[in-house]
Amino acid sequence: MEGFAYRLNKLRTNPFLSAVLIATDGTDDSDTTLRMMNDIDPSYERPIGATDVPLPPAPNEWHTVARGYDPLNIPLDQAADTLQHVHDLTLAMRGEKNSKIPVVMVPHGIVADGGAAFLLSSYVLATYATTLEIHNPQRGLSLDPTGLSFLLSRVGVEFDQPASQYSAGVALILALTGYTATPEDMMETGLATHYLGSPEGVPVLETNIIQIDAWKDQAIVKPPKRYDGPGQSTMMRSKDFDWNAQHRNVQVAEIVAAISEYSADGADFLDDGMDLDSETWDLIDPSIKDLEEGFPSFGDAVYRNSHLVNYAATFAEIFQKESSIVGVVNRLEQIANNALETQVLPEDQALAKSFCDGIEKASPLAIVCVDQLLRLGNGRMETLESCMARELKVQTKLLTTVIGVDYQKWRQNKGQAPPKWQYDSIADVPMAQVEEIIKG
Repeated sequence: MEGFAYRLNKLRTNPFLSAVLIATDGTDDSDTTLRMMNDIDPSYERPIGATDVPLPPAPNEWHTVARGYDPLNIPLDQAADTLQHVHDLTLAMRGEKNSKIPVVMVPHGIVADGGAAFLLSSYVLATYATTLEIHNPQRGLSLDPTGLSFLLSRVGVEFDQPASQYSAGVALILALTGYTATPEDMMETGLATHYLGSPEGVPVLETNIIQIDAWKDQAIVKPPKRYDGPGQSTMMRSKDFDWNAQHRNVQVAEIVAAISEYSADGADFLDDGMDLDSETWDLIDPSIKDLEEGFPSFGDAVYRNSHLVNYAATFAEIFQKESSIVGVVNRLEQIANNALETQVLPEDQALAKSFCDGIEKASPLAIVCVDQLLRLGNGRMETLESCMARELKVQTKLLTTVIGVDYQKWRQNKGQAPPKWQYDSIADVPMAQVEEIIKG
């Protein structure tokens, strides 16, 4: 993982490249999984005679793209270094100040926990098999240092999507309940930038990227001559000024947009081309539709939708007004038990119960810690780096010190929830201890 982050930083500053493509395409899982992120068997070698399996993979055989590390078997004396490597890889995916080359990521499979580092790529192209899962609270752990406490608090903001109105609910559902985000969820929250659909598009994407001019050759404007002699005018620009900055990497963006079925920041053409306004025949952009009005349909065509965003909108009043996870769970339990004066829809009851059940399965201490990280990460003065530093500190404590009692119980129970967590419920968790973990 450390070597991959170093190599990626070097590639991103190489002006002789056009783009870095990282993709899993559904072939032999043992070969194409990003093993530097799985960190399972460093000595792995491709078996002699190994062949690829046909696309798409068989039902229920989704591939794990990246999950950061194996918390069940990680040597505890290496845990702090491993978390630092996840942190460094996240920054490498995001790019340093001197990065020139964009990273195109196609995660055809499951992205979980520390694997979320790959969502910081310049372009994230989801396929029908792409999912995002956060399992750490069920292990007695917090968020890995990938900046999720910053990103989840701002879903939908970058692309001006309806999800931005419900970011608090999206963050809590995804981080605390064990919810699996579908490709549609990732698109409508901006966690993925484009929808590729099938991984069969990866070879086409690769072929087109190879044909792009190197970054240094993506020049349209010829720099003007400098006149520095006596009595002559001097150019006000530095000799290092890039006159073609606005033209570089444009071809990569155009190829990604062309090969994708639709993007997170605009309207999509469905297979039957029916997403036009019936009166004006203008293209309808579903990303600016009000969720309360619902997503319109035209004939048999249904517009883009996200269960995750819809769920967050359903309980928006709870997620946005309650100042702690204890208050959120209490309100959800009232709905689940139909204990309100107003009539509750059966589907809302079932949904609220599923959220409560998901939270109940996790470590109460971990749940409260993650909740506090999300709330702190939503601060106006927070940055990705500040949130990652906080996540790194908290996760290191839970992994390597006596504070992580629940994690040790989960590990001793061979990856199964222990018979009893350190605290019986989230209401029993002392906030003084949580503040010490986060700020101490």
